[in-house]
Formats: sequence, C-alpha cells, structure tokens
Amino acid sequence: MAIFEESMTAEAPSAYSYQYYNGLKNRRIYFNADVDETIIEEVLMPLLSMDDTTSRPVELILNTDGGDAFPAFALCDVIDNVKVPLTITVPAYAFSAGFLILCSGKNNPNVKKRCYAHSLALLHGGEVQVAGNASTVKDTQAFFEKYNVEMRNYIRKNTNLPEKIVEESERKEIYLTAQEMLEYGIVDEIIGN
Repeated sequence: MAIFEESMTAEAPSAYSYQYYNGLKNRRIYFNADVDETIIEEVLMPLLSMDDTTSRPVELILNTDGGDAFPAFALCDVIDNVKVPLTITVPAYAFSAGFLILCSGKNNPNVKKRCYAHSLALLHGGEVQVAGNASTVKDTQAFFEKYNVEMRNYIRKNTNLPEKIVEESERKEIYLTAQEMLEYGIVDEIIGN
C-alpha cells in the first residue's frame, strides 16, 4: 500500500519529457521547442552519439518556432555530415532557425526530409538586438551583415528557392506550404501523398 501511495504522489514527467526519453531508446529525437543553446544537448549530442557504425536509422522530429541561428548552424553542420540514415520529419512547422535546420542535409545521401500535407515553413530576415557603445554596435552590425550573407548562401545552396524569394525574405515573412517545400527541394516527401 505504501508503494502505491508513494507512486500516486510522485510527479509524472511532462508529455514532452516522456516522449523525448522514450524516443531516444528507439533512435528517435524529438525537438519541439525554440532553437537556443539547449538544442546542442537535446538534438546535436544525441545525434552525434547515434552516428555510429551500426547504420541503424535515426529520425529527428522537428517542430519549432525558430530562434538562434548560431546553434541551428551547429546542428546543420552535423546533419550535413551524418553517416547513418537520418530522416527529418516536420509534423507542423519549421520556422526561422528551424527552416535553416530543415535546409540541411540536402547534399548528404544519408538524409531524407519529409513533412505532412499541412506542415509549414517560414523564411525571414530574423531579428537582432544589439547594445553597447557606438563602436561595438558597429562591429556587431558588420558581423551580422556578413553572417546574414553566409545564411542566405547556405539556403541558396541547399534549396531550389528562386533568387527572388531568397532576396524578398530579407524584408518579408515568406511562409511555405508543404507543396512549396516539396517543389523547392526543402523536403523530399509529403507524408500521405
């Protein structure tokens, strides 16, 4: 009776925690959060540890509003070089930095990307907040202008998006439907089609 009562008072894990840890056992990585430094521990490191000689497939379930491009690019580098079969699935949306992640793996034959019929992607210019004295603000602005060129070049290299859309995304929010993601080579398959 005491064990039953104790288990009834123990806090249950969140649905996300339960799915995440259960998924890792089956070589499935769930990411349903904003892109920040936690993506290193939650996605990049598990993916590196699963990138082994067994060749057992790995699946990344990617669903994000976006966030920080720096850790997103770190994950892109890993996906671009992964040796095991990797499937990236977008159930709902890959926005902003999530779009950058979804662009990765285009030239890696081990990577397959897919989404559902109502999945969405968002490409846009992003947001930067800078503070400091005039010199550091100018230095930071110059760095981000250079970094932005690098991001746009990465998107050009890893999609079939027309140049006009890539350029417009500097000033506009460019939402892409599942069919457009397929058409522009961002995903390889729409599940259920």
